[in-house]
Amino acid sequence: MKKNTKIGILSVSLLMGLVVGCGLPKENIPDPDTPALDVSKKVATFGSDQERFFAPSGYGNGSPFAVEWDDSQVSINNNELTLGIDKNGPGAEYPYLGGEYRSYEFYGYGDYATKMKPSNVGGTASTFFLYTGEYDSETKHNSSGVNDTKNPDNEEGHHDEIDIEFLGKDTTKVQFNYFTNGKGGHEYMYNLGFDASKEYHEYGFRWTEDKIIWFVDGKAVYQAVKDIPSHPGRIITNYWCGDNEGAKWMGHYTHQEGYKGPNYQWISASTEGKSTCYDPSQSGEGKPATDWSKVNAKDIAIASCDPNYNAVIADDRKSIKVKYTDLAGEKYDNLSLLIPEGCAASNAVYFEVENKGESEVSFRTDVNASTKHGEHNITAINTSALMNGEMIPTNLEWGGSVATIAPHTKATIEVKYEGTPVNVMFMIDSAIYQDKATHTGEVEISNLKFNVTGEVTPNPEPTPEPEPTPEPTPEVVAPAPFDAPSVTPVEGFDEVSEIAVKGVGECYKLTVSNEKKAFEVAYGNMAGESYKNVELAIPEGKELSQKVAFEVENE
Repeated sequence: MKKNTKIGILSVSLLMGLVVGCGLPKENIPDPDTPALDVSKKVATFGSDQERFFAPSGYGNGSPFAVEWDDSQVSINNNELTLGIDKNGPGAEYPYLGGEYRSYEFYGYGDYATKMKPSNVGGTASTFFLYTGEYDSETKHNSSGVNDTKNPDNEEGHHDEIDIEFLGKDTTKVQFNYFTNGKGGHEYMYNLGFDASKEYHEYGFRWTEDKIIWFVDGKAVYQAVKDIPSHPGRIITNYWCGDNEGAKWMGHYTHQEGYKGPNYQWISASTEGKSTCYDPSQSGEGKPATDWSKVNAKDIAIASCDPNYNAVIADDRKSIKVKYTDLAGEKYDNLSLLIPEGCAASNAVYFEVENKGESEVSFRTDVNASTKHGEHNITAINTSALMNGEMIPTNLEWGGSVATIAPHTKATIEVKYEGTPVNVMFMIDSAIYQDKATHTGEVEISNLKFNVTGEVTPNPEPTPEPEPTPEPTPEVVAPAPFDAPSVTPVEGFDEVSEIAVKGVGECYKLTVSNEKKAFEVAYGNMAGESYKNVELAIPEGKELSQKVAFEVENE
């Protein structure tokens, strides 16, 4: 059930940009009479109105990022948002944890701004940008908070991005950049004339169909007019350090224990955000399916239980206690309960969970059917879930609804589903994404109830297994012996070396010329992902070389 850490992979645009100076093309100079940004509509002031944003956790962006996003590095105090970097646990894929704060909704053409103070720690980046990409075209992804869903205006998954970025090694400059359908290379470094890390300043941009104009403290300072992005994106701030590859242009990061930064006072957007998230206040989807106080609890019976759980059913069969010690967070151990007789024609389940331990518990619930469905052939049929009447994340792609229950706390959980259930499966502290720790705890599950809300939907249609495709028989005609063509050494290189073949992948037919200065390769019906190859030996005396040149002719 584990999902790859591909969700939310953002592009890196912090390349060495052109520093402002003489010779700036006229097309990049804004009209001096450009109206200031409209910053009147705040979408986050970090007091009581930041519900449009969330802090993702549990995944990383890959090189050159050296951080895994974690909500522990996002804090809001005294009406300010602060992002941090801290050391990750031993053996983690990324050595550090970083902070990111992103909008649920997607925003199109308009004015965007923030009042911020970037970090001046070398090897770090402090950012404010608009982004959409491949993973925003999916229905759900595991960077999500509650209700996070796909971009309604980017079904194709185009990568569009508009950036404001600070490198901690020199906060007297700010970099502007943008991507259109994955194409970047528009970096421009603007000399601020002050140190941005010393005090708060306002930074933003105006995005229209034919232009992007960047602003500093209300003044238009730079613009772009070619290949402008067109797909709405999330508003994102993040703070990160780079790996060895990133250090080549960011500088090396040295961790400072307890240091926090950058800081943000507000974020504004002049346009309305869009999302495919359903709004419980409008649709009623998030409201409890029924008055569960009027539904009788069912007897509990175990369908299966992994040996790392010690599960004991009470004498009255209305509750079950589960104890575990040193359970790995990525083990996906589970306890499954049988669907009571007469409850298969239901579409909602209710139960209570009491955390009797000293640590918070990650509690995942899958209502499973007997047939598989979806791209990943899952059996979970959950559609939404509530804890104590508030929505909790449900992963429609990989299955499961996840609640976090504080120590010595009792919670009510309700899961809605579509299909005919065969069991209710719990993963207790064993399905924590990228959690390298072990967990010890005790929970009690009680008052298991089932009910019908509206019409009952039959099980989803199973995904048919693809018919196997027979491997084609390669039809290869071996090249005839040939004389090497006339070859002239490339400028900066010495004589043409003789060719010595170390290995040839199957499906290739290879012939070396009489002079051993060239070779021909023939092949047929070659699969594009087979990774077959021809391997040549390094000529004697060339082991310490750093460059290679050759000619290729397609006949």
